[in-house]
Amino acid sequence: MDWKDVAGKLTGSGIKLLGNVLGETPIGKVTKLVSSVLGVGDSPNEVYEELEKNPDAVLKLKQLEADHELELRKIYLEEFKIEVDDKKSARDREIQLTKTTGKKDWPTLVLGSVITVGFFGCISALMWVDMPQNNKEQIIYLLGALSASFTSLVNYYFGSSAGSAKKTEILANGHNNAG
Repeated sequence: MDWKDVAGKLTGSGIKLLGNVLGETPIGKVTKLVSSVLGVGDSPNEVYEELEKNPDAVLKLKQLEADHELELRKIYLEEFKIEVDDKKSARDREIQLTKTTGKKDWPTLVLGSVITVGFFGCISALMWVDMPQNNKEQIIYLLGALSASFTSLVNYYFGSSAGSAKKTEILANGHNNAG
């Protein structure tokens, strides 16, 4: 159990802004605030259990979200800026390297290619190759690792427009209208 589980529970209960803040990067200040409002310890397990057993917990957190909406939006926006800056600095590094050396960053391209081929190779193996049961678990584990790497690779080269659009909508229109 972690803060992402709590975040999912909150967004499912209509507490989207607070859920999104906790789901991104749980900040001690926010987690302590949530815990203190609910009267539980500062752990995701205790918060989740309180949400499960106490119907008033959701109402308390809705009130917390309303009372601290501006501050939560600022935190969410700051997290978004950090994410964008991180991607931008990685892309700027690649552009600067190409300008300076006149060559592409081959290690990055080779690694990206290996990840892509490995990802689709694992999927193909699972679909078309008859594997012994004792090997299937390792392939699925490898597929999970490659899937995360492939997602990062696609986000690096093509951006994460869906996530950015969702964050923009939440920040611009208010958390009750975002989907």
